[in-house]
Amino acid sequence: MSPAMLASKPPSDASFFGAFYERSEATPRKARDDIVRVLKDWGLDRVAGDLLLIVTELVTNSVRHTDSLEVRVNLIRLGPHSLILLVGDDSTVLPDPPPGMPTALADGGRGLPLIRILAHLAFVRCRSGKRAVVLFEVPPDA
Repeated sequence: MSPAMLASKPPSDASFFGAFYERSEATPRKARDDIVRVLKDWGLDRVAGDLLLIVTELVTNSVRHTDSLEVRVNLIRLGPHSLILLVGDDSTVLPDPPPGMPTALADGGRGLPLIRILAHLAFVRCRSGKRAVVLFEVPPDA
């Protein structure tokens, strides 16, 4: 999707979900459960697998690697084939994963490289807090 398309008027089938979660070990599960419900409501539950992996990874990172008191999750449907996921927290520290995939015995570091494989576009930015932004393309047959 081009930046011009993002700036244009949203399509009539655009939808939005947003939630704030208290930071806890249960937060990733709560966010995942909500995304499952939203995708089902939008008729997109058949594409939940990869998106749920991404949600789980980003929310878990916010819970484990920041001292933020809450995690924000937004899912935006821009039409039949585009979803934008935003996961944010109050941390101003950007993740600094090592380049490439970690070794088979590494304790971590797989999340962001996997997200970059699964998503059409993924990036993290900081302004007044950290936001991970993921553009997820829904296959036309989904």
